[in-house]
Amino acid sequence: MPRKGRLFVPMDVNLVRDAHEAGLSDSAIVLFLAILADCKARRTDGFTTRSAIRSLGVQNYGRVLPLLIRSGWIVEVEKNVWQVPSWDKWHESEAAIEARKKADRDRKRVAGKIPRTMWRVPS
Repeated sequence: MPRKGRLFVPMDVNLVRDAHEAGLSDSAIVLFLAILADCKARRTDGFTTRSAIRSLGVQNYGRVLPLLIRSGWIVEVEKNVWQVPSWDKWHESEAAIEARKKADRDRKRVAGKIPRTMWRVPS
């Protein structure tokens, strides 16, 4: 279990089996997992670039990347920009996270202005 406050990437337990059935190599699986972790760490909503992939340090990423594209595990949205199409299925968007955090901050700010005498409802 991840420690509180740490980022983690949810992963389907059948990911490796599904990848092999899609014809992906072990190198492609490693690259895909590295892309997922990097997208989560950089909070990109599942988008990545060639320079970000290059910085992951995965060997032969140039040969493996086309396999991920052909299989549909990542989709090119612009030149040298890709997205993990299933990202929204497993991850809350950064905009939604920010909205939730703002609402929580506002709620706490309002709660802090309520006098203590009003915290309990008289019986």
